[in-house]
Amino acid sequence: MFWRRHYDISGKWYGTITYGRRYRENAGKELLFEADLTMDGRLVKGTAVDTGGWGISPGPASISGSLIGKKLSFLKQYSVRAYWLDGVPTIDESQKGRFISYIGIYDPDTDSFKGVWQYEYGEFAVANGIIAKTGGSGTWVMSRMLQTVVPAGF
Repeated sequence: MFWRRHYDISGKWYGTITYGRRYRENAGKELLFEADLTMDGRLVKGTAVDTGGWGISPGPASISGSLIGKKLSFLKQYSVRAYWLDGVPTIDESQKGRFISYIGIYDPDTDSFKGVWQYEYGEFAVANGIIAKTGGSGTWVMSRMLQTVVPAGF
């Protein structure tokens, strides 16, 4: 019989997103974030906010996915659309951001995740009927925030 351990990842987390090679001169730059996750069985829901680094989105993002064994898969979508237009960061509050797909593996010894993320935002014809997809990708890590207990009377 196959037995799969259930992990509860409810709580507050902090992490770092690293931009991949599609970001050219910005490849390797990092974006810091915090997330608050809840679980219902295998389903994971929550919110995330960018807290520093390159490419900060001004709005919160929703998270929806699942944890099966140690594998976390989720989609993240920002509440506003942020993009670059002629080298200038631009915010469109009338639209939500694109879905970003995350996959990561949980390490119970360190109470952390490591994984990859990606999104696609369009297709265009290159030549001879070949279609190219544009988008972005990179890596991410996330660790549980430690809770500080302050004794009464302090």
